[in-house]
Amino acid sequence: MGDTGLLYTPNQLLSSYSTIIDAVLPELKAVDYQSEAVRNTLGISSGVKLTELYLDEQFSKTKENLESTLKKLLSADAVLADDHQAIAGYVIDKIKRNKEALLLGLTYLERWYSFNYGDISVKDFLIYHMDFFGKGNASPLDTIIELGKSGFDSLLAKNNVETYRSSLAASHAAKDLFSTLEAYRKVFLPNKTNNEWFKEQTKAYIVEEKSTIPEVKAKQEQAGSKYSIGVYDRITSETWKYQNMVLPLLTLPERSVFVLSTISSLGFGAYDRYRNRDYRAGEELNQFVEEKAQETAKRQRDHYDYWYRILDEQGREKLYRNILLYDAYRLGDDTTVGSAAVEAHLDSPKPAMKHFFGPVGNKVVHNQHGAYATGDSVYYMSYRMLDKDGAITYTHEMTHDSDNEIYLGGYGRRSGLGPEFFAKGLLQAPDHPDDAIIAINSILKYDQNDVTEKTRLQVLDPTERFKNADDLKNYVHNMFDVIYMLEYLEGMSVINHLSDVQKVSALRKIENKYVRAADGNDVYATNVVKNLTMEDAKKLNSFESLIDHNVLSAREYKNGDVERNGYHTVKLFSPIYSALSSEKGTPGDLMGRRIAYELLAAKGFKEGMVPYISNQYEKDAKQSGKTIRIYGKTRGLVTDDLVLEKVFNGQFKHWADFKKAMYEERKNKFAALNKVTFDDPTKPWTSFATKTISRAEELQALMDEAVRKDAADNRYDWSGYNPEYDSAVHKLKKAVFKAYLHQTDDFRTSIFENQK
Repeated sequence: MGDTGLLYTPNQLLSSYSTIIDAVLPELKAVDYQSEAVRNTLGISSGVKLTELYLDEQFSKTKENLESTLKKLLSADAVLADDHQAIAGYVIDKIKRNKEALLLGLTYLERWYSFNYGDISVKDFLIYHMDFFGKGNASPLDTIIELGKSGFDSLLAKNNVETYRSSLAASHAAKDLFSTLEAYRKVFLPNKTNNEWFKEQTKAYIVEEKSTIPEVKAKQEQAGSKYSIGVYDRITSETWKYQNMVLPLLTLPERSVFVLSTISSLGFGAYDRYRNRDYRAGEELNQFVEEKAQETAKRQRDHYDYWYRILDEQGREKLYRNILLYDAYRLGDDTTVGSAAVEAHLDSPKPAMKHFFGPVGNKVVHNQHGAYATGDSVYYMSYRMLDKDGAITYTHEMTHDSDNEIYLGGYGRRSGLGPEFFAKGLLQAPDHPDDAIIAINSILKYDQNDVTEKTRLQVLDPTERFKNADDLKNYVHNMFDVIYMLEYLEGMSVINHLSDVQKVSALRKIENKYVRAADGNDVYATNVVKNLTMEDAKKLNSFESLIDHNVLSAREYKNGDVERNGYHTVKLFSPIYSALSSEKGTPGDLMGRRIAYELLAAKGFKEGMVPYISNQYEKDAKQSGKTIRIYGKTRGLVTDDLVLEKVFNGQFKHWADFKKAMYEERKNKFAALNKVTFDDPTKPWTSFATKTISRAEELQALMDEAVRKDAADNRYDWSGYNPEYDSAVHKLKKAVFKAYLHQTDDFRTSIFENQK
C-alpha cells in the first residue's frame, strides 16, 4: 500500500458489473435532492429545510461521479462474489428501491470523510474497504443504504460523531469515530501523533500557544493527555461539548476559520469577521487575521500564566480546561466599513458558516453586548476576539467562567455579590494603559517606546512584573503607598484650607441601604452616594473624621445608588476615605471593590482579597448561628465583621480602625520619602516643565495649592466636568503617581527609602 510497506488483500472483485450499472444509473442520476422522495427517505415533511445537512453541493458532485463510484462499490462487496444473473437482478432491484438512500449515504460519506492520511484516502477506505480492520462480512452497499435510510436527525451534520457510532462503527470493527481515525493514523502515519496529522490535514489556521512556564509547557506537550494543548486532543476529549467539530475541520476546502488553543480556552472564529474594505478577501485578509491570531493567543497565554503564578496548586490544576470561545457570526465583505455588524445565519453561503460553524450547529444567540459568558463558554459580540479590546474582554468574560471554582479558591462568590462585581473594576484588566483606576493589567504588554508610555498608569508587562503571588502583593502594596499618601495629603489640605461651604462641594458621603433581593434576603448592601450637609461638613475637623463620617471625593463619585452587580471602578485619584462596612452582611459594590484591593495590599491575594470576596468563611458563619435562606437552602452568612476578625486575627475591632492604620503606616514613613521629579501640571505640556520634591512637606504645599484652586473654581457640578482637565488636584496626583510608577519600575520598590 503506497510507501507504507503494508500488504492488504481486499474483498474486491474483478467483474465489470456493467449490467447492474447500466440498469440503475439513469434512475440514480434522475434523483433530485429537493424531491419529495428524498424527503420521504429522510422522514421529514415538505416544510423542513435540508440546510442543516450541508449536503446539497456534494449531492450534485456525487451524482456526477456515480458510474466510477458504483464500479468500485460493487466490486468491493463480498455478497456479489458470484457474478450470477439472479444476483444481478437482486442488486438492481435493491438499488432502484433504495436509490435515494444510496445517494444520501454516498453523499454523506463523500462530504464528511474526504481527507487523507498521507496519500491514503479515508473516504475510499470507509466506502470500499470496510474489511480493512477484519470485518470481512460487511456489505458496503447495504451499509451505505442503511446509512441513507437512518433519517434526517442521523444525517444532520452536527450529529456526525453519534452517526458514525450508530451507523458505521460496527461495519469497521470500531468502537467510535475517534478510535477509527486513530487506528488509521497508527497504520498509515505511525510516526506522527493524532494532533500532528490533524494539523497537517485541516485548512483551519491553528495556533497552539504553550505556556512560558516550564512545568506547564512540559505538561502541555504530553500528546493525548488531559494537559495537551493540541486542538485534536482537546476536541476529541470526552468532556468537550462539540466533538462534532473534527470532521468539518478536516474537510474545510479553504482557509476560512482560525482556532486558538491555550491552557484554559479553545477559540474559534471566521476570517470574514475581520473582512472589510481595508482587508479584502485573499492574502491581504489572511495575513491580517493570522498575525492577529498569533498575537491574541500569546495574550491569552500571558493572562493565564499570570493566574497560574498567583494561584495555589489546587487552583493551578483547575486552569487545565477547555472554555469555548466563539467570535460572533457577524461577517463582512470587501465593501464593509469598519467592523461587520450583520449577523450571518447557519444557512449563510459564507465559507466559514457553510463549512464549519453551520455544520457544528451551535446556534449562538447574538445580542448588542460586547460579549457574554455562560459558565463554560464565551461569546464575543460587538467586541472581536482578535482585537486589543477583545483581549480585555477575555479577562472580563473569563472571570465569569472562573471566579467561583478557581480564582476564589473553590469557595464561590460571597453571597450577595453578583458576577459583575468580580469582573469590571476588580479582576478584569484595565481597558487602557492610562486608565486612572485601581486595576491589574494581566494581559497586555505595553511598549515603552509607544506614545502611551508618557501617560501610562498601569503595569507595563505583567509577564515580567508578576512571577508569583508575592509579586502581586508587593505591587499593590507599593501602589497603595502612593495612593494612601496622596489621599492623606489631600485630606489634610481639605481639613485645613476649605470652609464648611467648600467642603460641601468638594466631598460626598457614602451610606448603605438594603433592598430585598431576588433570593428573598435583605442583607446585601447597596451603596448610596449623597451630598454632604452643612452639619456633616462641620464635623470634618481632622483627617480621622473623614474616615469616621464615611467621606469620599466629589470628583468622580456622583450622587445616587451604586447599582449592585454593576460595572463600577475605583478611581486612582479620587479618595474613598470611608471604611463603610455592611452592618448586616455583604458590602456594596463600590466599597467592596475598594476594600478588596486594600486587603490585597495589606495581606495578599489568597490571605486578604479572597477571604473578603468569597464564601471562604461560610462554615464559620453557620457555626456561629449567622445564616440566611437562599432558594430554600440554609447558608452561612459571611459578614464584614467576620472577615475582619478572621483576616486580622482580632487586630482591628472596626474596619475604620484598619483604614486608619493603613494611612498611619504611610504617614509614619513620610520622612523617608524618595525624591521624585514629575511633569508640572500647572504648566502647559508643551513647556516640558517639571517639578522635583524631596520631602512630603513640599508635596503637601503643592496639594494645598491645588485643593484651594479646585475649591475656587468649584466645577464639581458642571455637566461636562472631567477631572482630567478641570481638577488641579487630579492633575497633581496623576503626575506624582506616574512619576513614582516609572521611578520604582512598576512599584518593584517602595516610594519610601530602604523599603521594598
